Amino acid sequence: MKTRTAWIVLLLVATLSGCARGQGQRAARMAHDLEQRFALADRDRDGRLTRDEARAGLPWAERNFDAIDTARAGTIDLGQVKAFARAELAQKRAGGGRMQSAP
Repeated sequence: MKTRTAWIVLLLVATLSGCARGQGQRAARMAHDLEQRFALADRDRDGRLTRDEARAGLPWAERNFDAIDTARAGTIDLGQVKAFARAELAQKRAGGGRMQSAP
């Protein structure tokens, strides 16, 4: 009986770690995709998006521009976009999400 229980626990741990690894890989792919899309949208390569650049290349960020631009600088950087996306995802997972569309 102890051997069977040990095998069940090992199987459960292996399954859970595989799920966590899969979620981590998915998150890494999503972050990489966002970085690439941001870079393509950043036409002048200054590391920041204007509202027009966001509209043309990253519509999700343009729709949420005012919420992302917390400094009211008129531009947003990749760090701000990622922080906003993480907050929106956490809110969505908590059941109160208002995400308009995926980044």
